[in-house]
Amino acid sequence: MFDSASLFWLLLGIMGMIAACLLLMAYEMAKRDHGGRTKEPARAAKECAYFFGFLSKYPFDKPIPNECFGCVLALSCIKAVESERMEAAGEKKVEAVPIQP
Repeated sequence: MFDSASLFWLLLGIMGMIAACLLLMAYEMAKRDHGGRTKEPARAAKECAYFFGFLSKYPFDKPIPNECFGCVLALSCIKAVESERMEAAGEKKVEAVPIQP
């Protein structure tokens, strides 16, 4: 049906079209992610179901609420009151040491 040269060029054309589609999809995803990245923390803080710092006071033996999963501020929320606890206990905060190249 096809000789080897025709089959080669047909497959090469199909692979080129697939590569172009993948690049276009990656470009659209990057453009969408870049546009929302700077506004996400402020939006997340306004849409919080509880309050900022809620997870730092939440009991460790209970599961984390579903509303907190996927929140971009979840880690900051957990550590929000940690520094206050350390000061009350008289502990010193350990500073991170930068790695020298």
